[in-house]
Amino acid sequence: MEADLHNKNLMDLVAQKDDTAEQHQLKIEELMRENAELSLQLEGTLGDCRRQIESMKERSLIKERSASSRIDELEAQLGRATTTQTQLKRLKDEAEKRSQQRINEMRERLEQANNTTRSMQNYVNFLKQSYSSVFGENGSSPYNGRLSPTFRRSPSPTRAAGNLSFDMS
Repeated sequence: MEADLHNKNLMDLVAQKDDTAEQHQLKIEELMRENAELSLQLEGTLGDCRRQIESMKERSLIKERSASSRIDELEAQLGRATTTQTQLKRLKDEAEKRSQQRINEMRERLEQANNTTRSMQNYVNFLKQSYSSVFGENGSSPYNGRLSPTFRRSPSPTRAAGNLSFDMS
């Protein structure tokens, strides 16, 4: 009996161990299914992340190309603006130079006109003095009823008056 009891205990123990092993097997299978599901989720998430990274790379490349294109465009505009500025400065300098030359020429002409005017005034004064000394203060008038003498150009130069001669006729 003792051997039967021992056999029975051993059989109970083996049955208990079989139940435990079966439970462990079920637990392992459940964990394996869960592991497979998590692996699938992880692969899906990794795929999504890869697609997002690719999309971000593409957007970044597009933005970089756009920025590079904009930089090139701005550099070209800057080059054109610099060229235009240089041309305008040259034109301005040339215009200022021409204006200054014109002003100098006009000053010279004005000085010449002033000199001619002074010379003519001196000549008129000379004529007045000559008239006074020849005819006296109240002498007869050489104008023959005219109010002023007539000036005309003469082919031969005369004293300070240039090419002017005095016609009393």
